[in-house]
Amino acid sequence: MKAIKIKLKYGLNTNPKTKSISGTSRQSSSKGSVTNYHVRKTATGNEPGTAKRPTQAETHRKESQRVTRTSRAVTFNTDVRTGNVIKDKWKLPTQRTEPASGLRGCNAAHEGQQLVNEVLRVPVDMLFDMLFSGTSKFVERLHAKRNSTDLRLGIWKVNRDGLLTRELQVTVQLQASVGPKCARVTEYYTQRSCCKPGFLYSIDVKSVNAGIPYEDAFYVAIHYCMLRTADNNTELKVFAEVKFVKSTWAVIQMFIQKHAYEGLHEYFSDLLQELLIEIASPQRQVKRHFKY
Repeated sequence: MKAIKIKLKYGLNTNPKTKSISGTSRQSSSKGSVTNYHVRKTATGNEPGTAKRPTQAETHRKESQRVTRTSRAVTFNTDVRTGNVIKDKWKLPTQRTEPASGLRGCNAAHEGQQLVNEVLRVPVDMLFDMLFSGTSKFVERLHAKRNSTDLRLGIWKVNRDGLLTRELQVTVQLQASVGPKCARVTEYYTQRSCCKPGFLYSIDVKSVNAGIPYEDAFYVAIHYCMLRTADNNTELKVFAEVKFVKSTWAVIQMFIQKHAYEGLHEYFSDLLQELLIEIASPQRQVKRHFKY
């Protein structure tokens, strides 16, 4: 009885699973009973009935997802200088951009591996000049950054079939650990009959290599398709395929295809990155505003 009286007098807590806030207990004046003000803690440290507080890492992850979802909503006139943001700013999602009405006229088969499929914020004629002009400074800078040498840009000429053709020659560096360290590449460009300046450019390229093993056994067929969209941007698609002109062993063909496609993916990755930076430059925006 003495122990019970002490417990009632001082409000001692005999339950080890509970924690006391004030360390004391109070008597209820209305009922004369004893009430202990203890709060039972949950396993997460929150009081019963309260929502779990997000951690700092979860808050940062949700904020990153929100920024990613809205990164493509940047307007055209936003002044952004960093390379990563330039990529989100000047490259549009293909499914959100519709081509101009009645301009689906490319008669190419679009065979082989698709290396590029992007919509760029640049008029189609401007993109054509950047990639295929005989005096293109962009192509010169691109090959200089890739340590290519002896670049020769040909001009467009009309062939016997009435189509525009040109040649490009360049010496490229090879990344293979064994074998030759460089190769001489000659590319033959032909504009297809479906080309419509200002709307559509469909260009076939035959790329021939010299100075490497089995150089006469294959060539690389590349196709560029550049289509003007309804908002005066350009949908750029590039396809490539390794074609053999001589019979070779299957293991040799696999070796050639492996290294050829690796080189193509690397080149067009560099090409697209440089295009995004070039399109976002202030000089290009001035030309777009006043010329087109």
